[in-house]
Amino acid sequence: MPELSPKQIQIELDKKKLRPNYWIYGSEQMKIRELTKRIKTAALGKKHSELALETWDGTETSTGSLIDSAQNLTLGVN
Repeated sequence: MPELSPKQIQIELDKKKLRPNYWIYGSEQMKIRELTKRIKTAALGKKHSELALETWDGTETSTGSLIDSAQNLTLGVN
């Protein structure tokens, strides 16, 4: 996975390029929340539903809960 700056990610989002996942880290929580919001909006639109979306905070999430989430089917998926 390439390491991209927030500016590089924004350039990709502007070009409608989305990656399958993003690993966002850093000490500035406000910047992390803003970048996460921009990625969500690019992927799901401005009026997106949180129903089929999972976001994890690495400081609060255990490995077991990540595995459980990955193994469970999302509602509405055939």
